[in-house]
Amino acid sequence: MFTKEELNQIKKTVRISYVCHKLGIVLSGNSFQCFNPVRHNKGDHKSSCSIDTKRNKFKCFGCGVSGDNVSLVSQVLHINTDDALALIKGWISKEPDNNLWQEDAATSSLPELSPALISEMDIIYSDLLSQCSILSDTPQGKEFLCSKLISPEIAAQFNLRYLQMPQYNDVMVYLLEKYGLPRLQTSGLFNIKKDGRGNLRFGWKHNVLLPVKSNGKIVFMQGRTINPKIRVKYLNLPVPVGSMFNQDILSHLLPNSPLFLTEGALDCLTLLSHGFNAVGLFGATNANKLFLDKLTPFALCVAFDNDKAGYSGSAFVRSYFMRFAKLVHVLQLPPDFHSVVDLLRTPTGKSSLQKEALLWIK
Repeated sequence: MFTKEELNQIKKTVRISYVCHKLGIVLSGNSFQCFNPVRHNKGDHKSSCSIDTKRNKFKCFGCGVSGDNVSLVSQVLHINTDDALALIKGWISKEPDNNLWQEDAATSSLPELSPALISEMDIIYSDLLSQCSILSDTPQGKEFLCSKLISPEIAAQFNLRYLQMPQYNDVMVYLLEKYGLPRLQTSGLFNIKKDGRGNLRFGWKHNVLLPVKSNGKIVFMQGRTINPKIRVKYLNLPVPVGSMFNQDILSHLLPNSPLFLTEGALDCLTLLSHGFNAVGLFGATNANKLFLDKLTPFALCVAFDNDKAGYSGSAFVRSYFMRFAKLVHVLQLPPDFHSVVDLLRTPTGKSSLQKEALLWIK
C-alpha cells in the first residue's frame, strides 16, 4: 500500500505527457484518441481526449472520462491505484534524465563560474566586507541576531557584516577607486544608472550582508533588510548562485549523517547555532540538480517555511530523491509556526528536533 502523501507526490511531479508516452498513447499536441472508443458512438476518430500539462490532468470531451496521471494508468491498463503507482515508480527509477519531471528548469545544472572569475569575486567581496561593521558589534545587529536565535559566535564564523548608512558613500567611493565600475558590475555589487554612474546595491535598504562560500572562497552574497517596513526582505546579487549556504560542511560529514536543508541562510545559521548540521538554499524553489545531488549521501530533513512556497519546495525535493529510492524527511511544523526558528523558541524545540533526527536516520 502506498500512502496518500506518496500518491500526491506522483500526481504532482510526474508529467502526464511522460505517462502517455509510457502507455503508448500518441499525442497530437495535447490531444489523443480516447482509450475507450466503445463509449463513443462511432469510435473516437477526432482525438477527443485532452491533457492539461500544468495541472497534470486529462479529460475526454466525447465520453466524459477524466482524471490525473495515476488514474490514466489505472484506467488504460485496468489496474488499481496501488498497482498504477508501483508501475510509475518503476518507470521513473530507470530514467537517466529529467524529461518526466514538471520542474525541468529547477533540476537543470547551473552555469559554472571560471576559477579566475571566482577568485576575482572573492577578492572584491572580501574587500567589501572588510569595510563594513561586524554585525554582532552593532546594536541593530545584536537585536537582529537575537530575534533569529543566531549566536554571535556563529555570526562571526560566517563573517556576517552590517553596512550602516553613514558608511555607505565612503565604502562605495573606496570600491570604485580601487576596482573600477566595470569590475564591480561584473561582480554584481554595482548597478549602472542612466547617467553612467554606478551605485552599490547593498546598504541602502539591505544592510545585513551574508557571504556565501564554496571551497573557502566567497562566490555569492545576499543582503537582508532589518527594516520591517521594507516589503522585499532579501536582495540577491545578479550572478549565478553556484553554492548552497554552508555547502563546505558536506566535505566534513560522514555518510548518513543527519543534515537539515533550509530555504534560507538565516534558518541555516539558527540551526547551526543550536548544534545541528545544516545547509541553506536561497528560496524554497531554488532547489536544483547541482545542489540536490550533493545531498544524496546524507540523512536529509527538509526544514522549509510553513507556507505555500515551503510546501511546494519540500514536495519537489522529496520527489527528486524518489528517483534514487531515497527517503527524505520533511519537518512538520505546528500550524501556528512559520519556520524552524519558531520551533526552537519553545522550551522543548531543540530536544524535539534531536529526537526527530534520531528517528529519520534509522
